[in-house]
Amino acid sequence: MIAPAVSGSWTPCHADVFKSYSWSTNVVGWKRWTLYPPSQVPLLRHRAQPDRYVSDIRAVDPAEFPRFAEAHPIVVNQGPGETIFVPSGWYHQVENTVRPRGCPP
Repeated sequence: MIAPAVSGSWTPCHADVFKSYSWSTNVVGWKRWTLYPPSQVPLLRHRAQPDRYVSDIRAVDPAEFPRFAEAHPIVVNQGPGETIFVPSGWYHQVENTVRPRGCPP
């Protein structure tokens, strides 16, 4: 799938469906990937609803997700022409950080 990136757009924190894995190649612009390996997933769970996970790592309520502060993500800045592999079961949130020249706002 090819889609234009808009600076500031993002995808919520999630793990890919069906325990799949993915490759993502960035054509233009920059993305910030924040990844949590499976060992960190318990830290992303809601305190009272174990099937609910953090959806936006930029705005986490510590009363609802009290263990989130213990998580140690891997952060990757992906540039043009770079490919990233996301293993099965890894939660991740992606932000488009820089809009390429010539792309409309």
